[in-house]
Amino acid sequence: MAAIVVSYVCYAYYRIGQIIANSVIFFGPREMYVALAAAALSLWACWVLWGAPIAILGALALLYLATGQYWPGPLQTAPSDMFDTISANIWYDSDQGILGSIMGVVLTTVLPFIILGAILEGCGAGGSMIRISFHLMKRFKRGPAYAAILASALFGTVSGSAVANVVGTGVVTIPMIRKRGFNANFAGAVEATASTGGQILPPIMGAAALVMADIVGVSYLTVVLAVIIPAVAYYLSLFLAVYFEAQKLDIQVSDDDIGVPPPALQDWVNMILVFGPIFVIVWLLVSGLSAPGASIAAILLLVPLSFINPEVRRKPQMLVAALADGGRTIGQLAVAIAIVGIVVSILSATGVRQFR
Repeated sequence: MAAIVVSYVCYAYYRIGQIIANSVIFFGPREMYVALAAAALSLWACWVLWGAPIAILGALALLYLATGQYWPGPLQTAPSDMFDTISANIWYDSDQGILGSIMGVVLTTVLPFIILGAILEGCGAGGSMIRISFHLMKRFKRGPAYAAILASALFGTVSGSAVANVVGTGVVTIPMIRKRGFNANFAGAVEATASTGGQILPPIMGAAALVMADIVGVSYLTVVLAVIIPAVAYYLSLFLAVYFEAQKLDIQVSDDDIGVPPPALQDWVNMILVFGPIFVIVWLLVSGLSAPGASIAAILLLVPLSFINPEVRRKPQMLVAALADGGRTIGQLAVAIAIVGIVVSILSATGVRQFR
């Protein structure tokens, strides 16, 4: 049923878009119901994938758009035609609403970066980064915690997703941090904080950086250069937090609690899969290519390069599975961005954002 409704509302969007391109249209009840159906599907999918808070926020914003003229005091909006207001601001505006400019940035700019990160994880580079990080940090009192920070930083450099970082590194690092003597809350906090920092670590950052570059009107390279110092300071503060916590708990060095196998030669070779695409992206950005173009070029390099991993040569379907994971991540992100688009459109249409 959801697929049928999605097909119909997309067809209606295309049909009305063709009319708007060539003439003027006054929205009626039919267009309003189509817009409400699209909003309802987005809210339901958001509730399922991201939980209640974001979905409830979107629902409240939609309710305010429809009933704002009846609210008291400064929250009262100017009287308007409900058919036109809901239709234009939720579904049929190419700059606002569910399919507005923010969704456009995600689908044209963010998508290839997420696909790149998914392929890197799927071709074995993620596991190699974890093993190398633990190997480099095992002699320190704070070894597993330092390894979690380093692994999340390396993984975040190429994924730009906090969720992917936690899934890729947290299942290994959190138990190891606890074994070294840190409490469970601190272990989870270190992993969550280190993984979140991947969104501000160049060159591949989170969706917000790409949206920021598009909205502000600066190049993606400008954003990358501006965030280098804050990103380094962010991770330095994490290392210091772990250092002081280990000093307070008097944690000692131990070799038998690492639980992560030492890196093999292939793990070091797999680092080519990480730094090769990063080098290509930086080089192309400096040369003046757009961020999406640089990321697509990195994907075209990474796919054949991934066959240096024997596991990929034995099971090439790993790349197909990685692409599927990337597509799933894009779908989940698009659902959240749809709600963001609703909220931003309503803030603009009602004038609430002008209040201080």
